[in-house]
Amino acid sequence: MFSGIAQNSESLPSSFEIVAVDQLVESFHPAFNFFISGICQNYPRLYPIFKYKDELFYTLHLALETGFIHKYGASFAEQFYNLCRNKINNESQQPLTQRDKNLALLHLVLIPYLMLKFRNYFNKIQLQEREQLLRGGNPQEQINQQNLENWKDLLIKLKILSKKIFRKGFPYVFFVAQFSKLIYFILYSFELSKYPSISFRLLNQSIQRQPPDLSKLANSSESKTLFLTFTDYFLDYSRNFFLCSVLGFKFMEWWYGNEEIQSSNKSVNTLPPPPTAPPPVAGSYSLPSSINQCAICKRDRQNPTVTLTGFVFCYRCIFDYIEKTGECPITGIPLETQTLRRVYESENY
Repeated sequence: MFSGIAQNSESLPSSFEIVAVDQLVESFHPAFNFFISGICQNYPRLYPIFKYKDELFYTLHLALETGFIHKYGASFAEQFYNLCRNKINNESQQPLTQRDKNLALLHLVLIPYLMLKFRNYFNKIQLQEREQLLRGGNPQEQINQQNLENWKDLLIKLKILSKKIFRKGFPYVFFVAQFSKLIYFILYSFELSKYPSISFRLLNQSIQRQPPDLSKLANSSESKTLFLTFTDYFLDYSRNFFLCSVLGFKFMEWWYGNEEIQSSNKSVNTLPPPPTAPPPVAGSYSLPSSINQCAICKRDRQNPTVTLTGFVFCYRCIFDYIEKTGECPITGIPLETQTLRRVYESENY
C-alpha cells in the first residue's frame, strides 16, 4: 500500500528526498540570523543591518539560486541531492528554457520572501489587537471610529480597509496554500501525481535524479572566461560551505544549550554577576534621577515594563516608542514590541 513512498521509478526522487530538500532550505534562514545577530552583538554599529536581515538573506539566496538554476537546472538544495528539474510538455520531459528558469527563481526566492513578510505583518496586526484589548478598548470599534473621522481622506480609508481585508483573508489563503501542498505531497507519495507540490504543478515542471554525466556536460565548455571559471568554483564549493554553516549553527545551538543546562545545575552562589548596562548612544534619552520615573515621559512609571536591554519604562511610552523607531530609547539597540515584559512590583497587581 505504501510502495509509493519509495517511488518505483528509479529516476524519480522519493518522498523522503523531497522532504530533505525542503528542510535543507529551511535550515539556512535561522543559521543566517544566528550569524548576523552574533556579528551585531560584537559590533553594535552594525545593528541597523539586523533590521534588514531578511532582505539580506533572500538577496544572497537569490544570487545562489540564480547560479545553480542556470548551470544545473536545479536549485541549490535539489542539486545537493543530485536532483534536477525538467519541463513537462505533452507528457514528455524537456530541459528548462530561460523562461522556465526565471519562473523557478520566482518560486524559490520571491514567493517565500513575500510569505514571510505577510506572516510577520499578520502577527504584528494580531499583537496590536491584543495590546488594544489589554488597554481596555475594542480593535473593531477603533477601526470604525477612525474610518468615520478620516472619511474625507481616501488614502487612510483605503489603508484601514486593506488592513481589515488582509486580517480576515490571510489565514484562509495560508491554509489553502499549505493544505494544497500537503495534498500534492500525498498524491506524489502514492504515485498518483508527478508533481511533488502545487508550485511544481503551476510551473508545469517535474523533478528527477540527475543523469550521471550531467555535471560533466555542464562543465564541458572548451573556453571559459575568468569570471565563468570563478563562478564554477563558487557553485561547486558553495554547497559544502553552506552545509558546514548549517552544521556549525546546530553545533553552536547544542553548545550554548548545554551550557544553560549545566549552569542551571549549579548553586545560586556560583552564578556570575549580571552584565553591565549597554552604553547609551548619542542623542538618546537620559536616565531620570529617580528610579521610579520613566526615561521617556519623566514621570512616575505607570504599568512598568522592562525591555531586553534591561531598562524599565511606562508600558504606553515604550510600546509607542518601539512602534515608531524599533529600537531602545537609551541604547539604540533594535527591539520588538512582543519582547516587552511587565514588571510586577507589588502583590496588588
